[in-house]
Amino acid sequence: MILDQNAFGIWNFIAKKAFKSTFKKPDPAVSAKSLKNSFNNKTEIGIYLHIPFCRSLCPACPYVRTLWNEELANTYLEALKNEIKMYGQLLRGSALSIVSIHAGGGTPSLLNPSQYKEILDTINQYFEVDEKAVIGMEANPQDMRGGKTSGLIEAGITELSIGVQSFHKKNLKILGRANSVEDSLEAIENARKAGFKFINIDMMYMLPGQTIEDWIQDLEISAE
Repeated sequence: MILDQNAFGIWNFIAKKAFKSTFKKPDPAVSAKSLKNSFNNKTEIGIYLHIPFCRSLCPACPYVRTLWNEELANTYLEALKNEIKMYGQLLRGSALSIVSIHAGGGTPSLLNPSQYKEILDTINQYFEVDEKAVIGMEANPQDMRGGKTSGLIEAGITELSIGVQSFHKKNLKILGRANSVEDSLEAIENARKAGFKFINIDMMYMLPGQTIEDWIQDLEISAE
């Protein structure tokens, strides 16, 4: 189903007549005060970065995402850095300390290390980031190849969450995953060799047709 400006027929016409909206540019000082008050005197906060791009769209994923488009991704990243700058300026003098940064998606691992360095440099420029801050990202197994894994560490990423989901081919097919079991095992090993101290893997259970034996095997392989 596609909704457009005339999707509700006569009700769309009635709504236009019944309601009027006026948009005004907010006063920056008022916005800054409201934003600072929303933290309720907290001094330590986290930042979530949403990277909504994927090579393919998994049917089980409920999150905001769209197919990879390099031009669109570059535009999005510029907007993201501008938003970081905007909030940094609004919160200037608030004594907030960033203790965690997490990139989710979508597929955050589609971005290259230099792009993450730009994002993190922007955050450091406009916010106080704790020297022990945890900086994590979610990754597709197929992206954790070659020098990219070590490049992410050099860019400042300290923790990795790999979307393994299952070590059974049939389950990966049900989930619409493009990675193979071998891709997952290789990604975990590459992350360890690159020097990641904390590596998480996502696993899914109660899939259609998945047996208890399948799940036990998944857990056993994970433990190895």
